[in-house]
Amino acid sequence: MANFDAARIVLGNRKSSFLLAYKGYLFARNRTRPTKMYRRCVEKPCGVFLHTNVFAVSVDTNVVIRQEAGNHRHPPCDSSIVRRDLVHRMINVVQADPCAPVRSAYNSVTASQPLLSADSIPSFSLLDSKLLRRRAECFLPILHQLSDLVIAGELACTWDDRQHLSCLDNNWGMAVFLTDDNVRTLCRCDQIFIGGTFRTAPHPYRQLVTIHGFFRDTVVPLSFCLLSGKTVGQY
Repeated sequence: MANFDAARIVLGNRKSSFLLAYKGYLFARNRTRPTKMYRRCVEKPCGVFLHTNVFAVSVDTNVVIRQEAGNHRHPPCDSSIVRRDLVHRMINVVQADPCAPVRSAYNSVTASQPLLSADSIPSFSLLDSKLLRRRAECFLPILHQLSDLVIAGELACTWDDRQHLSCLDNNWGMAVFLTDDNVRTLCRCDQIFIGGTFRTAPHPYRQLVTIHGFFRDTVVPLSFCLLSGKTVGQY
């Protein structure tokens, strides 16, 4: 449950990224002076001001009220603050594990608040795009030119820090992921299966080719190859 008496920064909207929540009301930044910041109630007919210290605007920033606000002309917006807190928690869950579906982050946060009414919890359809945008920020931007591609560091290794990228040739437009252990396993396979798919290939590549081997009565994936085309030379 939100602490409505404490002054703190909460998530805003696209027009105002952050808002100040204080005593059940929301304030947007109005003006900034060298020693203080002016904030105004988000309800336009209200127009109540308060002054705070100068601080870097981000969630969980320490805020000090320098001058209290006057009397508001509308009831507190506690439910709106609760919803913003829930969204902030969902974003933290998404950024902690960006590979997980955003729906699982939504479900885990809402399930932890059984006492909240349905009106206080925003629907998933309203948050889907916001959570997907925040998850996309955790990944590298999509490149438009293959010549700019660099795969290094943890992106070239497995989860246990073994070298996974065995070949990166931007001239041929190919990247091959294959560990040393999988090379030895592949050499011991009597049957090899090769398949390609186009829908899951990340831009600027056009195809994802997978190599499986029949090893110890089981078909196991051994190599993943990204190709920018479908030429005989690349295959």
